[in-house]
Amino acid sequence: MNNALFYSNGTSGALSLEYTLAADASEIISREYIGVYNSFDEVSVMVNTVDLDGTTPIVTPYIALYNGSGFMAWQPIDDAHQVPGSISISFYGQSWWVRNYGFRLKFVRTGTGRVGFTNGAVV
Repeated sequence: MNNALFYSNGTSGALSLEYTLAADASEIISREYIGVYNSFDEVSVMVNTVDLDGTTPIVTPYIALYNGSGFMAWQPIDDAHQVPGSISISFYGQSWWVRNYGFRLKFVRTGTGRVGFTNGAVV
C-alpha cells in the first residue's frame, strides 16, 4: 500500500509524498483513507513543512472521520505549527475509529505565503 498523504495535483493524480500549497490557497486536503488498516495497526501522520518564501505562516491540521457512509465534520487534531517544522500526529483519541473506518486530513494555513509539505505519509 502506498502511504503517501497527498495527490500530485491536490485532488487527483499520482500519490505523492510532496505537495506545495500556493500563496493563493489556504488549505490542502489529503487523500481519503477508508478501510485500509486492520485493528492491530497503529496509525500516525508524519509531514515536514517548508517555508518557500520567507513568510513564516502557521499550519493547523484537522481530521474528518469516516462513518461508513460519509465523512463527519472537520475537527482540529493537533495544535497549530509554525512553518518550517515537522508535524507528527498519533491518533490517540480516534485510534479505533481511524483503524476500522477511515479518515482524511486537512492542513489549513494561517497567514500568507507558499508552504511546501514534504515526506507526507501515514504510517
